[in-house]
Amino acid sequence: MESGRVGYQCIDSFGEAARTGNGCDCIHAVTDLDPLFDRTRYPLSHFGIDGSRNVVKQIHNRLTILRPEANHDWLLTQLGLDQYPIEHKQWNGRTVENTPENLQKICNRRRFVLPLR
Repeated sequence: MESGRVGYQCIDSFGEAARTGNGCDCIHAVTDLDPLFDRTRYPLSHFGIDGSRNVVKQIHNRLTILRPEANHDWLLTQLGLDQYPIEHKQWNGRTVENTPENLQKICNRRRFVLPLR
């Protein structure tokens, strides 16, 4: 963002961001990092707290979390986020941990085969 090559746009599927690809909304800034978490999984009606909740649910239901019990609050200070009034929430739903066994189960359902080491 600081480079000026990509800017923020509240809804990036319309307007300049959609036409040129030079803008991104806050949800897509996170979800676009995962090639399996495509934008068709959540409608445009998700934004703000509801949008964040949906992203958290998707992340916990996919094989993206290595150690669900881990706490990463130390990052808040490192990223300077402790300077902002962020309201923290706890996820109490289901989490699919990223393990070789869970990955194999997913692949079997989708007819992929991954060798386990």
